[in-house]
Amino acid sequence: MNMNMNHLWIIVSASFVFFMQAGFVCYEVGFIQSKNVISVAIENILTFVITTLVYCFLGFALMFGPTHLGIFGGNYWLLSHLPLAHPSLGYVFVFFELMFSGTAVTIVSGSMSERTRLLPLLIAAVFLAGFIYPLFGHWVWGDLFLNQQPAWLKQLGFLDFAGATVVHGTAGWVSLAGIIMVGARKDRWDATGCRHGWVNLRFHRCLFRIVAGKTRLG
Repeated sequence: MNMNMNHLWIIVSASFVFFMQAGFVCYEVGFIQSKNVISVAIENILTFVITTLVYCFLGFALMFGPTHLGIFGGNYWLLSHLPLAHPSLGYVFVFFELMFSGTAVTIVSGSMSERTRLLPLLIAAVFLAGFIYPLFGHWVWGDLFLNQQPAWLKQLGFLDFAGATVVHGTAGWVSLAGIIMVGARKDRWDATGCRHGWVNLRFHRCLFRIVAGKTRLG
């Protein structure tokens, strides 16, 4: 009974994180042009689908598998051997961690909404969910699934609180790299960084921003 309640609590918590995806979509829609609303929403769905496939097939093994030199994990490719490794959690833990991987990828895609083509965005999602996020996650959280020696970063005393660095820090740095590559909006900013004209805050966009804030905070 206690084990079933633990599983239920993890699933409910992961579902709340998944519900943040709706908040991310509303937040992005509130800051883009009306003509791009549908395409940005579809991009968010596609990136989450790609993240799910890549993280389950590759990322989870790198992040929580048996460690190799404290740098990367392995063994659980395609989610194989999970019930044997941890019968009490298994796929429930995968579902929980997948939601945070999806959050990291969605933050990156949202930072460049309506400014990138779909294919480069999906390629970035593959690299982030399959390599960048799992490797850094292994350095910090690599011993959460298996009772094994912590990876090198955790051995140095590094602690992460609620994904502040593993999820949001990683996504933030990748977003910054993407924004630098994309560059400033030429039609909105001049050479000095000042905005051209007045900011047009349309009513429906403000509503989306409010809904996004309530979804992500409450």
